[in-house]
Amino acid sequence: LCFLDEKTPLLFQWFERNPARFGKNDIPIINTEKNPYLNNIIKAATIEKERLIGIFVDGDFFPGQKDAFSKLEYDYENIKVIYRNDIDFSMYDKKLSEIYMENISKQESMPEEKRDCHLLQLLKKELSDIQEGNDSLIKSYLLDKGHGWFDFYRNMAMLKAGQLFLEADKVGCYDLSTNSGCIYLDADMIITEKLGGIYIPDGIAVHVERIDGRASMENGIIAVDRNNHPALLAGLEIMHTKFDADPYSDGVCNGIRKHFNYSLNEDYNSFCDFIEFKHDNIIM
Repeated sequence: LCFLDEKTPLLFQWFERNPARFGKNDIPIINTEKNPYLNNIIKAATIEKERLIGIFVDGDFFPGQKDAFSKLEYDYENIKVIYRNDIDFSMYDKKLSEIYMENISKQESMPEEKRDCHLLQLLKKELSDIQEGNDSLIKSYLLDKGHGWFDFYRNMAMLKAGQLFLEADKVGCYDLSTNSGCIYLDADMIITEKLGGIYIPDGIAVHVERIDGRASMENGIIAVDRNNHPALLAGLEIMHTKFDADPYSDGVCNGIRKHFNYSLNEDYNSFCDFIEFKHDNIIM
């Protein structure tokens, strides 16, 4: 087990595809009675005053909305708003053309009777459709603006972990080391009391959802004890290999399975018990 101390930063995320649905001078994070996401973040910052609380954001925000983010940082000194375009993720990138060409070569190397001709045609079309200037896995998720956009850049942020705060060059973050860990929480997670120190297996743990006795790994919580955690790097390797990789199922879940050498012959519920991030002071 690896230990995350009581100062390990917390990270929330809000990627907004339509900032115009908020007031031009308001914080562009949903905050309704049904979905009090901004209040949940502020509550976390109030309870966990000794921790840095990051909000990883992206969107075409109005100047007044950015000012509102700055005021939020002023009102709560441990809150740090981290803009996606202020962070360099290029070290995690790969050309889309390389991914497609590798998959095309894999198909073409097969005996003709085993080749998936429909898939091969699809791969060649996708390769030819890549526009100049957009030959980048990272950029492809900026064009998405859906769940993939949110999920992919969450993975990128958690690869950076505590280094994300340093790279954002925010006041009050300089005590972090470049390999500091981080705990990501979805904005619907509610902290009720201080979390204190936390032990996690081999430096990584995630949220686990259980429905009708079946467990599944989820990315609503991701905790790592260092940047570039091998499980997330394993997920990134899958993203670099599969032309149809998914940031959640491949980038997180399959990366974790690969890191821990999980076999389909093993009991999946037991594996979820092992990797689960559990805490009595978080309403999940």
